[in-house]
Amino acid sequence: MPSQSRLEQELPMPGVVVPKYRYKTYWLTYDMGMVTGPVSAGGGSMALVELTTGGLASLEFDAATDDHNMLIGLPNDCDVNAPIDLRVVWSSDQTTVADSYTWTVLRREVDMNSTTGFNTAPTAALDTTIAADTNLVTANAAQYTAWGTIAAETLTGTEPDYLLHLLIDPTLGGTISADVVLVWAVQVRYMPKLV
Repeated sequence: MPSQSRLEQELPMPGVVVPKYRYKTYWLTYDMGMVTGPVSAGGGSMALVELTTGGLASLEFDAATDDHNMLIGLPNDCDVNAPIDLRVVWSSDQTTVADSYTWTVLRREVDMNSTTGFNTAPTAALDTTIAADTNLVTANAAQYTAWGTIAAETLTGTEPDYLLHLLIDPTLGGTISADVVLVWAVQVRYMPKLV
C-alpha cells in the first residue's frame, strides 16, 4: 500500500504541502427536505423519512431485506493505482449501544459504451469489508462506519469513465422494524494523482 499519494511524491515545487487523501461525499438524497412520494428502487420498500426536529430526510432501512443501489463517479484526480476507501454515513433514533449495524457495500464498474451498461447488479465485495458499527448513545447522531477498501489496481476501466454502481445492504441490529435507521451518504477517501 503506498504511504504517499502520487501528488505528494511529484510535487512541482519543493516545500509545498498537500494532503495524503482527498474526500468526496455522495449523498443519497440531494434534496433532503423532500419526504413525499419517492421510494428506493432497491430491495425492500425504503422511503424517504424525515427526522422529527432536524427538517432533514433520507432513506430509511427498516427490514433486513432492504438495500439501495446508487451510482458514483470517481473524481478525475483519483489515483486508481492506490487503494480507494468507502464508508457509510448513517443515523439511528435509538440510544442503546446494543444495536450493532454491519453495512455491506458491493461494487461494479459500469462499462461505458458496452453491452452490459447499467443493467447488471453489483456483486463484487470490497477487498476490505466495512466492520460492524456500534450505535452511539445519542438519538439521531450523525455516524459513519469504519473504512472499507477497494484494493490498489483493482479497477480496470478507462479514465475518465470510472463510474461505480454500489449496492448498500445492511445486516441490522436492534428491532429494525421499529427503529428509524437512515443512510445519508457514502463517503470516498482516495489518494490524488498529479493532474
